[in-house]
Amino acid sequence: IIFCARGPSNSPLACCWAFTTSRRSTSINQNLNGKTQQEILYQCQIFRCENQDAIYRILLSFSNAFRRTTNNPPSNARRTTSLISHAIQATVSQLQQQTSLNGSQSSATQQQMFDGAIKFRCFFDIKEENIDSKGNLTFNSVSRPEKNVFNLRKNHRKSVNVILQQIRGTPMNIDRCFGLLLAQGRNVRASDMQLLDLETMGKADDNRSYVVKGYWNPLSRAFKDLIHLNEETPKGARVFLTVGLDIVINGISEPVRFLIEAKARIIETGRSSDTASQDIGDTIWSSFKKVTQFTEEFDMIVKQVSPTSSHPDQIYEVVSLESKTEAERRSKLQRLSSTTRTNKTTGDDDESDEMIISGFGHVSKECDADVLNNWNEILMKWRKNYSERPSGLQNLVRKGVPEALRGEVWQLLAGSVTNEKEMIDTYRLLLTKESSSDRIIINDLNRTFPAHEYFKEQGGIGQESLYKLSRAYSVRDDEVGYCQGVSFVIATILIHMPEEQAFMLLCKLMEDERYLLREMYKANFENLQMKFYQLNCLIEEHLPDIYAHFYDLKVECHMFASQWFLTLFTAKFPLYLVFRIMDIFLYEVF
Repeated sequence: IIFCARGPSNSPLACCWAFTTSRRSTSINQNLNGKTQQEILYQCQIFRCENQDAIYRILLSFSNAFRRTTNNPPSNARRTTSLISHAIQATVSQLQQQTSLNGSQSSATQQQMFDGAIKFRCFFDIKEENIDSKGNLTFNSVSRPEKNVFNLRKNHRKSVNVILQQIRGTPMNIDRCFGLLLAQGRNVRASDMQLLDLETMGKADDNRSYVVKGYWNPLSRAFKDLIHLNEETPKGARVFLTVGLDIVINGISEPVRFLIEAKARIIETGRSSDTASQDIGDTIWSSFKKVTQFTEEFDMIVKQVSPTSSHPDQIYEVVSLESKTEAERRSKLQRLSSTTRTNKTTGDDDESDEMIISGFGHVSKECDADVLNNWNEILMKWRKNYSERPSGLQNLVRKGVPEALRGEVWQLLAGSVTNEKEMIDTYRLLLTKESSSDRIIINDLNRTFPAHEYFKEQGGIGQESLYKLSRAYSVRDDEVGYCQGVSFVIATILIHMPEEQAFMLLCKLMEDERYLLREMYKANFENLQMKFYQLNCLIEEHLPDIYAHFYDLKVECHMFASQWFLTLFTAKFPLYLVFRIMDIFLYEVF
């Protein structure tokens, strides 16, 4: 590079920059003196960039590149660096002049030009392969009996179509689609999503929206884990599905993921459109109602940032991205939580006079080396044979399981370490189904361990896991569903292990013949009444004075012990005691 320059400021060329290069040609000419010499070719490169800040960064990159060539650069490299430095200085001067000219109104103008509240509208559709009357293969939009429910046929190839359109805020330029993904269920993890084959992507003809089409073959090996999106759903049932759209936006360093939640009903292949495959309600109303296009809106907040060496093209940073569905769910949760707090302050809740908040108390993680060595020996034997409890285990459990080991020991005591893959698959399937107990579960979230750091944040990770586990078991057990009190047991488990393992342990507690907690939650509460009777007899036998006092006051066990049993003594006691009770219960049961 032998020359580099910026366009003059305050001129139409202010957005331009150029450099001239020279190189020796392969052809050789003879001059008048008969000497041979190589031709020198000169080439001028001229560029235009609307963003003047970007020109500065480009020139700076050029300068840095020449500085990195060698520790002792030749004269032409030094000259090039000097030329570029002059161009950089010219750029800085232009920017400074522009800043000084706009000094009095720069902040106001900047606020008017930049609007960080961005809104996108997304149009979503699923098409299935069909053979028309002429034998041609086509893809047609599937029917939707409800706004957010798609009727899908089993074993049919599908096309997933997404159109993304910005409707508010500072214009964002979509560069490309990084990936289109699909998962069964909602509130899914990134690892649960399966990448679809991209058919087409690009801006629409009107240049106002971005269109992405992906190919989904349910019979492909890649989608073998999405079995619940390719098996017939029971009558009236729906399964959740989530589509992820990873979009690369100019000025944002990382792809932005838009998540679209919908429901589906899977129909046998041979009954795609006949009346027998549809619910009666869908059949009656399908000819009368016109279902609008499936849409989802997203609110994205971005802020302006300065480019860094690792991300020189970064202009914006995404602060938050939330879909309308997520916002409505959060708003509903807040309203229900507000109602719960109001009821407590007005005395509608019969426990409002209790000052003890569940989930309080410090649990020490310190443990003597001798105790840890004893547990280490026990665990080494136990891991070799899960079905047999090692000798000496009872004494150790009665002294208390070390806090650091409780997650593993509780699972071993309950025997919930087998069939892990099958149970995890079951858990994920249950999360795709609807629960009739959603409102009650949400009501209980803020009441469960509000004093514990993991659960105190409204809508946080702890409450989300608590909601998912409560909901999954309510779907699994139709007879019991969700009973108030279970959430405290679930929270106690969740403190010590991931939600999948917590679900396995919960199922053991509820269904294993040693524990059978579900019997206590049945509608008639016969098992709970039996425990009241047993407690009454124990008080009479071991605490006769208290028994006589209760008898005189006509105080019965159900008046004070219901919560003890239904929460497994986890609600109103300090956590160090709660965990010790769980240690003993898992080993010796009631």
